[in-house]
Amino acid sequence: LPAGPATVHLTAQAVLLGPWGGTPAAGPACGTCVAMRRQRLRTRTEREALETGTETTAAGAWPVLPDHTVDAVWSLHRLIASGAARHTAEGPDAELPRVTELDLETLRVRTFPLLPEPMCPRCRPFTEEAASRAAAEATLPAPAPLPKPRPDSYRLRRASDHPLPVKALANPVCGVLGGGTWTDVTSPTTAPVAGSVFMRGYAGLTDVTWSGQANSFRASRDLAFLEGLERYAGTHRRHRAPVVTASLEELGD
Repeated sequence: LPAGPATVHLTAQAVLLGPWGGTPAAGPACGTCVAMRRQRLRTRTEREALETGTETTAAGAWPVLPDHTVDAVWSLHRLIASGAARHTAEGPDAELPRVTELDLETLRVRTFPLLPEPMCPRCRPFTEEAASRAAAEATLPAPAPLPKPRPDSYRLRRASDHPLPVKALANPVCGVLGGGTWTDVTSPTTAPVAGSVFMRGYAGLTDVTWSGQANSFRASRDLAFLEGLERYAGTHRRHRAPVVTASLEELGD
């Protein structure tokens, strides 16, 4: 890996700058995190070519960017590098690093929070410390059962009690669960919110949809994100810690 992955990324539609900002509590993020998040949001055709193709062949020279585009990118880069760039976010999104997008067609500038990529080989390297931590976590006792808070309740926490970084989970540049969400305003009974993302399985790329249905779009969005995270975590390994294996007899009850 290079000493420092690129923090300026050129795509067919936009220039991405980042990550920048963020608090120490959010953990480190780098240009590789941006690239990995971005790749998962590409179309099926692009992902199949990038992830299953053998090699790529350049079809001509790189396009020459117009002077006004270069000036816009340079101005954004200087603003970010100087520490003067600002972006307002609420809740857990406020602590995360940011990625700024410059649209090459309209020069529109948008900024989105970025969740660090847990499989990033640079930010999450395999170390002896990580191996020891994973081994220690594997020996922790199982959580003890807790009493129900009320006789008619089936969950200890409401969906809204979980601090979800909603902007980082779904955005068109580096969303964890997809490029966005959509609502169904025609539903006569609930206020559904849904989203989708391509996840690779044994049969190739699968369009995985996640959704929530409650009496308000905000509550439905929280439920949708929780379902999306469940599917995100259940389809692939999402950490670089060593896998701990044991026999059924060793696992016991």
